[in-house]
Amino acid sequence: MVEMLMVVSVASIVAAMAIPMFQTAMEQSDADAAAQVVAQELNIAQAMAVGSHGNILVQFDSAPNSVVVAPGTGSVRGPFVFPSNTTFLNSNPVLDTPDALGNTVLGPASNVAVTFLDNGEAATDGTGTTLCSGTFFIRHVNGDPATLRAVTLLGGTGRVHIWQYVPSSNSWQ
Repeated sequence: MVEMLMVVSVASIVAAMAIPMFQTAMEQSDADAAAQVVAQELNIAQAMAVGSHGNILVQFDSAPNSVVVAPGTGSVRGPFVFPSNTTFLNSNPVLDTPDALGNTVLGPASNVAVTFLDNGEAATDGTGTTLCSGTFFIRHVNGDPATLRAVTLLGGTGRVHIWQYVPSSNSWQ
């Protein structure tokens, strides 16, 4: 009986230590998934624009934190909703991303849509005269800096990159 109580006690202690680590890992995984949704739909929209020789609109909505790809004509992809408790941010919460696009915040609060042109460029106006370069900032609603993600978009090439913030080194990786 004493041995059984010892085993239960040790198991309880280990479980008590593991639960917070598991919760943190799940929150980071949710932030990764939200960043992947944004990056994937941007990449798909660019490929659709080049492949169809037409403009493709990508819309961002903060209410359900979602992304919709809407071709000029035809069917709509989405909405693709973020995992629960992840959200777009309205400003850059930390230092700029390594590709120096973090000072232009993209997303529902500023630029609610990006149009990919038939040459692969990203524009805010659909004509190519105003290229769209900047960063979508995403984080778990708990505010933990380790859940901060950035998805950068370079308008002239349509290149998309995902960054993860590392609080211990105060850097993006």
